[in-house]
Amino acid sequence: MNLSYLILAQRLLRANVAKGIYRLGLDEDAAQLLSEFTLPQILKLASSNVLLCKFRLNDYQLLSALNRDGLDGSLLAAHATLLLSNSEQQDNELVDN
Repeated sequence: MNLSYLILAQRLLRANVAKGIYRLGLDEDAAQLLSEFTLPQILKLASSNVLLCKFRLNDYQLLSALNRDGLDGSLLAAHATLLLSNSEQQDNELVDN
């Protein structure tokens, strides 16, 4: 889990620092440090027994849609996809402004 997170985080930060900082919930100093890590440094950090990522499941609509009993699987997946795409669009607008 740590290795996947660190590699993804580094890719996000290298592609677009502002978006990466926003999506990962990092401050600028941590983002700069993380984007400069070498592969051996990432591997060493990833081997830690501590979970490095933080799950931010704070979207009530998304969580309630994923937990709704009345919807079948395909409709539920479509609803969750719409909520996620809408939040990503809002993220992009916030970062671009």
